[in-house]
Amino acid sequence: MGVYALVKTVSRRLESIVMSLTDALPPYNVVQGALNSKETSPDGTCYFYVAAAKIEVDEATFGMLEVGDMLKVRYTRGDRAINIDRYVPLNGQE
Repeated sequence: MGVYALVKTVSRRLESIVMSLTDALPPYNVVQGALNSKETSPDGTCYFYVAAAKIEVDEATFGMLEVGDMLKVRYTRGDRAINIDRYVPLNGQE
């Protein structure tokens, strides 16, 4: 392995670490609204569409929530859900 290949490998790993840390740190995004649709990508990743935001969720959450549920979702810059609150609007209001 040449010096160039070694530097390139180290650079990629450092970039990956920095991106992961940046994604995990605040500020987080918040979206509120109805769960518009659910989608699974070919690689098995599960997504929700809430108020025009595509948010990655885990399989358990994907199975529990239904289209039409009213949600408030806090998610990272990388569009991964941190927490999801399901709520019932009072008197038809959000």
